[in-house]
Amino acid sequence: MFDLADHTSAALAGLVCESRTSVDHHTALEHRPGSARHVHFAVHSHLGIPPDASARLLRGLSVDIGAAPPTATRSGPQLGDRIAQALTPKNRYRAISDPDSLNLLFWHGPPAPRIAWTADNTAESPILHPEDMPAAMQAAGDLRAGEPGLSIDLTVRFLTHDGQYEPIDLTVSLIELDTDRSALLVVLTVP
Repeated sequence: MFDLADHTSAALAGLVCESRTSVDHHTALEHRPGSARHVHFAVHSHLGIPPDASARLLRGLSVDIGAAPPTATRSGPQLGDRIAQALTPKNRYRAISDPDSLNLLFWHGPPAPRIAWTADNTAESPILHPEDMPAAMQAAGDLRAGEPGLSIDLTVRFLTHDGQYEPIDLTVSLIELDTDRSALLVVLTVP
């Protein structure tokens, strides 16, 4: 597994959140064990089928375009990552999520134990209990419409690795990536 780091994560989040009928491109720095590489991502977003559906189809590819210059490599975690880790209590886990679909983009730090929420989700059951999805979508909408710095606390049931649903307390905040793009910072408290 590779450390996607801030540059690649922002590129992927940007691609997921881009306009709904476009081809989008981003080049990012991807840190791999022992090296750093420039990677170009291209995604074509399609509206849901039928056109009035809320789902989107994303088709894309990533192309390794070569080694990054030595100045681009890093020796350890960035300062922001170190600060976030220092401010995160023992039983809390940070995830970055798409505000439109609530799909996981990546875990910022170690993933929450027992929770089946993965970026390459292949679970047969919904990650959030279907009865909790409206409240979660409402929270995402309220954050997008609210003032900067707003956080919302809620409890939703997440699918666990054993196929059950477990109630998990969350604090959710909006992260502005740049103009017209955002993601959700989801802090899960897992006892």
